[in-house]
Amino acid sequence: GSENTFYALSVLADGADEASMKQMETTTLKAQEALATSSRASAQEVEKLILLSEGLGFDSTHYVLNGETVNLFTVLEGKTITLVNDYTFALEALYSAGYTPAKESNLNKDALIQTLLKLRNPIDQAWNYNADYSGSYGSSDPDTTAMVLSALAPYANQDAKTMGISDDTKAAVDAAVIAGFQYLSSMQGVSGAMDNGYGENASTTALTILAMTAYGKDVLTDHQFIQNGKSLLDGLMNYKNAENLGFEVANWQTGEMELNLEFSTEQGLRALVALQNSKVNTPYYLYQAGAFANENRKQQPIIEPEEKPVVTPQEQEKKEEPIIKDTAKQNKENAAICLLLLVGAGVFAIRKYA
Repeated sequence: GSENTFYALSVLADGADEASMKQMETTTLKAQEALATSSRASAQEVEKLILLSEGLGFDSTHYVLNGETVNLFTVLEGKTITLVNDYTFALEALYSAGYTPAKESNLNKDALIQTLLKLRNPIDQAWNYNADYSGSYGSSDPDTTAMVLSALAPYANQDAKTMGISDDTKAAVDAAVIAGFQYLSSMQGVSGAMDNGYGENASTTALTILAMTAYGKDVLTDHQFIQNGKSLLDGLMNYKNAENLGFEVANWQTGEMELNLEFSTEQGLRALVALQNSKVNTPYYLYQAGAFANENRKQQPIIEPEEKPVVTPQEQEKKEEPIIKDTAKQNKENAAICLLLLVGAGVFAIRKYA
């Protein structure tokens, strides 16, 4: 019954059955629709709706919203894209739908990626949520950096032409990915878990695992993410609840470990699904796995209105020409027949009277 979109994406990636997907349509999808259409809807709310609708097999470019068929990317184009995660989820949404916006669109992939790269911290080439690196809270953070790397993965793993980006953008992505993983590696603790600057935790560890599986990296043996003989999976399991109910986090007041569903467990679940379904040296995109598996589940064929061929005056004249000729010929034939009948009748009358 959860209305969390990312939870739903994890379930879809793991292979949800039809009953589960129908339940998501009436709960999670409707909840995300309400968020995306509210007067205060942000770009991220629309981006999440695209990801979820595609994961359930809908066509987000012909999506029925409030009784009207709309292109959700057109809705997204009307939103302000400012925060790092705005750009991150936009790239995830575009890849999920296989959508290529117009060059002049604010969703142009080259422009999105180039702007996202400019939002990095110039010191360590990593990211934080609002790209403000000034003041005491202005450092990079591994959570945001891991999510950005996941979004950039398809553009790093595939050639520029396939992904619809320029060669310069592709080269910039490749360099940014190397620097990004170097930063993440520096934030891994001796337990194998990731430290977000406030201490080691399950959430940051999980998001780093997602980034690694998006590039086909081996989470268990990759030397860049082994600390004190411990892997990221070892670090994540440090926070597993004893009853297997999820993952825990330290209470900021008491320091005691307690079950946390909203962040630690939900993000930990993402990592477990990715680890369970991914293969080494094969990129695994958790946010698109459901969309790839359920493609066309709800999509209907788009029937374009039949266009009548345009006939030029010259073509019309040619089309009518045989009809005119045939009519004249028929008139001549009819006149000849009448003449023959008259002649025949005259001959008969002469012979009768004679």
